Amino acid sequence: MPSLTLTPVSVLKLPTRPDFSVVSSSITCSGDAVRLFVRNEVVKEVSARVQSSGFASFAITQTAEKYSALLEVTDAYGSSELELRDLSRAHSMVQLLPEGKILLASSRCFRFKDGTHELNAWIYDSNGELQSQVLLGDGIAYIQTDKSGNIWVGYFDEGVYGNFGWVGSGNAGPIGAAGLVCFNIEGKKLWEYQPVSGTDVISDVYALNVFGNEAWAYYYTEFPLVRIKKDRTVEAWSTKTSGARACAVRDGNVLLYGGYQDKRHLSVATSW
Repeated sequence: MPSLTLTPVSVLKLPTRPDFSVVSSSITCSGDAVRLFVRNEVVKEVSARVQSSGFASFAITQTAEKYSALLEVTDAYGSSELELRDLSRAHSMVQLLPEGKILLASSRCFRFKDGTHELNAWIYDSNGELQSQVLLGDGIAYIQTDKSGNIWVGYFDEGVYGNFGWVGSGNAGPIGAAGLVCFNIEGKKLWEYQPVSGTDVISDVYALNVFGNEAWAYYYTEFPLVRIKKDRTVEAWSTKTSGARACAVRDGNVLLYGGYQDKRHLSVATSW
């Protein structure tokens, strides 16, 4: 697989906001850019850790006080913004849904000893009014939505193997045990990954890309690139690279970005 250097042919200058940080950014399945801005003091709080009695360090799932965030959407015609109010969840990710709806999800959520759990995804209408809350599971590394409004979630290792109460006696196991799951807007599982011939199970999703109604994923440990078609059939290819954290696919060509140590900014191209 050849390595290469990418040179921008054009630069889109997105606005910066003093006193705010971008906590989530992605390209939607339709090609729009979405960013979620949160005030710096909230980001600082979320970066804190709660120590257990065993001196282990865990991410917080909720902030001490409610806060607001700014959603920015940029398409070919410019940018628009919407304020989302009364938020309390930490580690937020944002995606767009059909009919102008908005998905806001937190990467972490607890399951309590009595079997109850936190809900970590919220659906808003185009005016920023909350419509529903659903469970997508703990340990979310990536989240994207497809053209039909389905929600694709890739999990890191704690979401696959369990933490935050998602393991233990009488527990059915983590929501993200398969590593990659597709949900509908009501939070119902529509599909979950099963390794195809020549690939291993998912331990940690390193990259996820959804376009139209197809999904592409790249995962640890063997780092294959897998394609999940609209009919949910799966194809897989060996990439001969490791540690990439983003992938782009077009017309039979694949671009993988990132890697371990001195290859963290490496771009690698191949075709399938």
